[in-house]
Amino acid sequence: MRTRRSARLRPLLRAIGGRARVPLSIDTTKAAVANFALDEGVAMVNDISGLDYDPGMGPLVAARGVPLVLMHMRGRPGTICAEARYEDVVSDVMRDLGRRIEHAVGCGIAWDRLLVDPGIGFAKQAEHSYRVLAGLDRLQALGRPLLVGPSRKSFLTAATGDLPADARDWPTAAAVTAAVLAAPTSSASTACRRWCRWCAWPMPCVTSSPEAAARPLPGGWLLR
Repeated sequence: MRTRRSARLRPLLRAIGGRARVPLSIDTTKAAVANFALDEGVAMVNDISGLDYDPGMGPLVAARGVPLVLMHMRGRPGTICAEARYEDVVSDVMRDLGRRIEHAVGCGIAWDRLLVDPGIGFAKQAEHSYRVLAGLDRLQALGRPLLVGPSRKSFLTAATGDLPADARDWPTAAAVTAAVLAAPTSSASTACRRWCRWCAWPMPCVTSSPEAAARPLPGGWLLR
């Protein structure tokens, strides 16, 4: 399995590695795949399981010294819908991510190399995802940068009505704007780069001082 994944990744990473103007991230829950990608020039690991699936991932990231995104999720891909049960979704996500941060640090990963992702759409019903977006300011208490990924996800249709994924660019931009308003130092990962830039550019004028408006984008936005 690792060989097949590596074989698929190798030509892609080698084709874009020399051309990319930003650091590349590998989304994987498997330590072997992450290690291969890092050898090919990837600079960051995004583990949607928050180091829960592969016990080798934490020690690998610690040894390589690269940044790590810990995403919030419960269960496995086939069971996450059944895991969408919360007393207070923001408090529960904060508690779960706090435990994942503690685990990562216990693996030897430096605190300042960690980012957290509240996992919009993962083990969450649409209502939960919207509550998490509205509660991003509370998640800042974790003390780590926030990465939010609302891009074209199905939770958006709870507000818009039925829309195919390729028609969700403007709803995605609205979710990104909501994230900036809730937590100005958060970052967004999105496929709708143009629309989200248009929505994000004015945000420093709303969320910060006039002097901050001179910055192109708030919070070191990751738009892709």
